[in-house]
Amino acid sequence: MTPDEEKRIKRLETRVRQLIMDYQELKLERESLYEKVEEQNQVIESLNQRIKHLSDKYNNLKIAKTLSLSETEQKEAKGRLARLLREVDKCIALLKV
Repeated sequence: MTPDEEKRIKRLETRVRQLIMDYQELKLERESLYEKVEEQNQVIESLNQRIKHLSDKYNNLKIAKTLSLSETEQKEAKGRLARLLREVDKCIALLKV
């Protein structure tokens, strides 16, 4: 083997070793990134469950508030709604003219 061929072989070996080391580093980085993604997915799932829980709680509070209105408050609310509907009907009638 000539000295030039030996140099080429050594250079090739060096490059192959460097590629193997780069591959191993990238493999570790990839595993780390997969772990981070999994952690973030767990956080997202936890937050989605919390959102659902709080949404259910809010809806229950709205229902409780509606049920806790006294009869006079309910009549007043119905009256306000009726007035608003009449105003909307008037506006629609004006638009049709």
